[in-house]
Amino acid sequence: MLVVLFSLSALPGCRDASQAESAPDIPNGAGPAQRIAVLSPAMAIIIRDLGQGGRIVARHGWDMATDVEIPVAGDQRGIDYEVLLGTGPDLILLESGAEPVPTRLRELANRNEWRIVRLPMLTLADIRSAVLELDQLTAPAAPSARALELVEAFDESLRPQPGVPSHAGRVVMLVSADPPGVLGPGSFHYEIGHAMGLDMEPLDGAPFINMSAEELRALNPDTVVFIVPGAADEQSSTMLEPLASLGMRAVERGGIILVTDAESLTPSTAMIRFAQDLRSQFEALPVLGD
Repeated sequence: MLVVLFSLSALPGCRDASQAESAPDIPNGAGPAQRIAVLSPAMAIIIRDLGQGGRIVARHGWDMATDVEIPVAGDQRGIDYEVLLGTGPDLILLESGAEPVPTRLRELANRNEWRIVRLPMLTLADIRSAVLELDQLTAPAAPSARALELVEAFDESLRPQPGVPSHAGRVVMLVSADPPGVLGPGSFHYEIGHAMGLDMEPLDGAPFINMSAEELRALNPDTVVFIVPGAADEQSSTMLEPLASLGMRAVERGGIILVTDAESLTPSTAMIRFAQDLRSQFEALPVLGD
């Protein structure tokens, strides 16, 4: 199943770690967490990139970053409490949202002295803050050198990239070609492109837009970024076939960029690699007008 998660804001920032949301009446514990149940694919990527993946004892069913031998403790259908009881975490990580902590989870956490921490993962600023907040929960001396390195890379990936716009021109990002599934304003990927200084299209609309082929042809972008996580070369070629017949400038000039990183649609430190991949592929395109 293809899952696209969107942001509401573009600007990366640093939230005070005290804003991490611990469920009321659950003990905060002391010292770095040693056994973590990560019920968020995005946070699992960040913890792995922090070098702390070995502390994960239970994972989310859609988690692609953690060893598949680690037991699944839940997915979108709910939490598997037997797995949590069997793995004995000292920290449970959840993404914060409109829904409260489930009553049974709260009761078990109180009984077993599990700490529950919920973090928002809705914006680029949330991702940046989560790096420091998760580092604080897992590192003996936070901020660790690895966390600071990730934050620096994150900030660098969102700075305007000199020269890249002249190679890119007007850019449209797709997650499907038939029908065209366009990432619009408010999506993580669109905002990353905007932060890099790219001329992003469309100028308005929802974070995800189902377009007709005619609407995409009317945009006539100079470059199309096609995000197809985990696709092999032959799959990508087949997926691109619907674009070939549209007569767009991007197709005619060879301005089709493929992003196949399996984590490229998960809002996390994977966005650093997404931005770095974009930069290198844009730089390889001919300068417009040459």
